[in-house]
Amino acid sequence: MTGPRIGILLALLACASPALAGERYAIVVSGASGGEKYAAQQQKWRTDLGVALKTTLAFPEANVLIFSEESSDSLKATAENVRRVFADLRRQVTAEDTLLLVLLGHGTFDGADAKFNLVGPDLTAVEWKELIGGLPARLIVVNTTASSFPFLEELSQKGRVVVTATDSAQ
Repeated sequence: MTGPRIGILLALLACASPALAGERYAIVVSGASGGEKYAAQQQKWRTDLGVALKTTLAFPEANVLIFSEESSDSLKATAENVRRVFADLRRQVTAEDTLLLVLLGHGTFDGADAKFNLVGPDLTAVEWKELIGGLPARLIVVNTTASSFPFLEELSQKGRVVVTATDSAQ
């Protein structure tokens, strides 16, 4: 995600936020980087997005969680930690709240299963659907991976915004 893409995303959120009531939450999952070059790039994106969410968009700091492969605690980008935070959110968010989920990193698609690459076992699009399914909050999902189109098909539903970096499985 480049600076202009982050800017567009933030502009959309900023325009929408005054009309929305309730709490705003952001979960940024920066998965397995795949090398030093990508790790540095993802670190910059995470930092820029985190700052913008907390300052420009005034998300409460406690409501912004940023997962990465470098973290050594509950914010390490693992399937277990992601599952835990969504279980917590399921008990916390309401229908008046808004949840932004941003996936930064790499994904794969083998023709059958699309996956978002994490540290350790990856999560498939179907598993992400199960994680966010039933959350009462308004949901915005942004998947920046090159294999993101199957996520659009899997995660879309009425009242939900899903943005992907690709427009087909090819």
